[in-house]
Amino acid sequence: MRIDFPKALSSLVLLSACAGTTANPDAESAFDETDTSEETGPETPEVDVPTGCVDDDSVISDLSIDEADVATVFTVSWTPEQEGTATLLMNIDGETQVLPATMDDDRATVQVLGVPQDHEVRYRVVVAHGSDTWCTSEQVHETPLLSTELPAFTVSGDPEAAPGFFSVPIISTLGNTLAVLDAEGRYVWTKSVTDTPYRLEFDSTGDGLIVNRHAYTADEPGNITHHAWDGTTTLLARADGLTKDFCINDEGRIFSLAWDLREIEHEGETRKILGDRLVEVDADGVVNEIWSVWDHFEPNLDKVAHQGGYTGDDEVEDWSHANGLSCDVDDGAVLVSVANLQAIVSVDVETGEELWTLATAGAPSAPADEPLTPDTEQPIHNPHSVYRTASGEIMVFNRMLLGAGCSEVTTFAIDEEAGTAELVDSYAGTECLGIYFLGMARPIADERTLISWTTAGRLEQLDANGEHIWALQSELGAGLAYTDHRPAMGVAD
Repeated sequence: MRIDFPKALSSLVLLSACAGTTANPDAESAFDETDTSEETGPETPEVDVPTGCVDDDSVISDLSIDEADVATVFTVSWTPEQEGTATLLMNIDGETQVLPATMDDDRATVQVLGVPQDHEVRYRVVVAHGSDTWCTSEQVHETPLLSTELPAFTVSGDPEAAPGFFSVPIISTLGNTLAVLDAEGRYVWTKSVTDTPYRLEFDSTGDGLIVNRHAYTADEPGNITHHAWDGTTTLLARADGLTKDFCINDEGRIFSLAWDLREIEHEGETRKILGDRLVEVDADGVVNEIWSVWDHFEPNLDKVAHQGGYTGDDEVEDWSHANGLSCDVDDGAVLVSVANLQAIVSVDVETGEELWTLATAGAPSAPADEPLTPDTEQPIHNPHSVYRTASGEIMVFNRMLLGAGCSEVTTFAIDEEAGTAELVDSYAGTECLGIYFLGMARPIADERTLISWTTAGRLEQLDANGEHIWALQSELGAGLAYTDHRPAMGVAD
């Protein structure tokens, strides 16, 4: 939708009849709750302008706002009438942000990201030329409520200690949603999807988000798609059997987990055993297999693995259940968590060789290659994510077995030359949470850690010392999948 302003630039507030959700008013507050009801003036502070800026609306004309499909994203544009460098000064949450304009034909444009739903912002256009600076009249824009079915999030801790934006795939009884939230738990971008979203990543260019669609069977397609801030969707990769997780390395190569279903003859019986492989994929459906669990682990056929979890064939045995991966750029590898085999594997993306394996002794299947020797009895226990930290250590989300204890984040120092793994840290949360589906812990900016306690509907952040500083909690009935973080939206890595 486009909103055109007259040249006089009269203020306009966009109102929406939509309803929505807000944070729980009974939640712990980290903000100043001083009563300001008798104060006068606008609810949103005025835009701070440069000293000596001359008020002059004639330096631009035809000011307008174009809303994207996701209405919290909008573009402010105008026609320059004065030579100079133009910027948009916008007050969001009481702070003035400087947003540079770009020229598109004869129009100056600024795409605005990161504004919460149902939120008022004030803005001015500033034009500078030589020693002269002109400021237009202050305008007002209000973003609408996005949906009545979005689960509310409550915040605890200090949002200022955990700044930025979080991509959150929400799995809810009311429907599945791709969302971006700020540190106060406010929605700034959403998109409904029919399939269960597993990983939702910010792209490296700052242009949007990337999400995967799990295949239902090994011979049906899964895909990975890009969702631009304006709602446009682009297919990045498609292949049969793509499963829960993917990563994109610094060269733009896309790696994904995929099923590897095989029939095995054992004691006169044909068994259907479900393994996993690591593949490189692209939008044209080209698939390059890099590694298969079958080449490095041997199933114990004296036991029957879990059945009934594979769509369309209850006889299939879910043997390895690889479920999480990350691109380990420093080693030119992909790290893979293999839940049912209680193992983490580092795979060279060029050769498919295992650089190392960290596994719990006595797991259902032993690795064919010599694993690392850990200094703890159970280093890996039903894992569901693995990342390398900025200091070179390996961070694992160990879910534990259902009912067997608290899920925890564990960090290991890997010495490939010595063939050892040293447990250097562990964190089991501010309360005992037994996560039975998904689960993730990853390093983010400033050596902080972001944890998704998925089935508990909780996001948590730790500081560089591993101390709890912040959490978002969703209402009952909404779970979370693999999340990502950026200090700002629309900014490249």
